[in-house]
Amino acid sequence: GKRQGLKAFTVEWTNCMRGFLKNEFLTTRPKGPKKETTIVVHIRRGDVQPCDLYTKNRYLTNRYYLDLIREYTTGSNNNENIYKVIVHSQNRSFEPWSDFNSLLPSANDHHQSNVTVELKLDAPLREVWSDIIVKADVFLMSKSAFSQAAAVLMNVNSTVVCMPHPHCHSRWIRMNHTRKQEEKARLENM
Repeated sequence: GKRQGLKAFTVEWTNCMRGFLKNEFLTTRPKGPKKETTIVVHIRRGDVQPCDLYTKNRYLTNRYYLDLIREYTTGSNNNENIYKVIVHSQNRSFEPWSDFNSLLPSANDHHQSNVTVELKLDAPLREVWSDIIVKADVFLMSKSAFSQAAAVLMNVNSTVVCMPHPHCHSRWIRMNHTRKQEEKARLENM
């Protein structure tokens, strides 16, 4: 049948799922000043490859995610801001996971001393959803229904960033046309 996209995530479905998941994932966050921003990233790998004719349109490069992470962690020069980045994916990947070491603090980059990165490969699906739904202040989603379903269930005060596609929720931030074209060019050069 024809794909439903976000139409399948009706208010009734979302409320029903939140009811099922309430004890597991949907906890209230502590109120008060918060100095740590948690950025959760879901990178689709495993079943998608940049050189595969049938899956390359769902592949987003490491560079795409690295640029977004840098954008969200360098938005403020205020050293009081602390960023925790959690990257979820599968171990099997066309690109090396060592690319994400560039986000770690170095002696020459004082800004990054307030950024920590945790790479979680092949984590249990429950842990991935918990990190997205409960912990994420910012969620950088992949082109996947798994990301999309978790994003729909997130707190409405969280920020969701997606590559433009017909199923993006109206409250999500869509990447601009320039970034989409840059990513398309990177994929063509792989």
